[in-house]
Amino acid sequence: MMIPATLALLVTFAVPSPAENGDASFANVLGDIQISTQKLVQDQKAGPKKRRAKAKPAVPQAAPVAPSAPDAVWQKIVEAVKKDGKYKAGNIMMPGSFTLEDVAGDPKADHTKRTITFLGMLNDEEQFEAMGAMIVSMKHTLDSKTGNFNVDMWMFETDVYGEVTDSAHLTGQMTPDGKPAAPPTPDKPAAGDPKIKTAYDAETKFWSEWSPK
Repeated sequence: MMIPATLALLVTFAVPSPAENGDASFANVLGDIQISTQKLVQDQKAGPKKRRAKAKPAVPQAAPVAPSAPDAVWQKIVEAVKKDGKYKAGNIMMPGSFTLEDVAGDPKADHTKRTITFLGMLNDEEQFEAMGAMIVSMKHTLDSKTGNFNVDMWMFETDVYGEVTDSAHLTGQMTPDGKPAAPPTPDKPAAGDPKIKTAYDAETKFWSEWSPK
């Protein structure tokens, strides 16, 4: 699974349904986002060919290290989801899931909504086997001039050990009743960007210390 290729899938599990929360209308817009890269090609001007010096062999660059939660922190998160997460059975098209949700702050003022979802399936012994996790954080900041919310959303996809396999950052605006007030703007940080680790560490810290209210 990759973001944004499976962004719609992530939103389906990580954001409550319209009947539960108006933020789903904002999240649905994210599913329409198409992020692509373009390769720039420079045309050569016609003219006599010149002998070019041999290029020096490129020095291999080490791949950026993906953010990962410490084992002790990740184990606390797993235990919290196992204990208090809500189970949703899967089907032939969708995996099953265990999800924890948390809302902090006044829904009519500044507030943050978070979800962590483990996706997986039941094995032959009817035990849930996780394939990975998805973490979503949506910070809502009230704009006193317009009455709308500025929304800052981080999404992380991880393996079963808590290492980030993909991430996405988006900003946008929402009306008080949960409708998009401005198209969400994707901000795909480059691999190794320190702000990915900063945001991920904040989320894993939050969930490792989470307790039912």
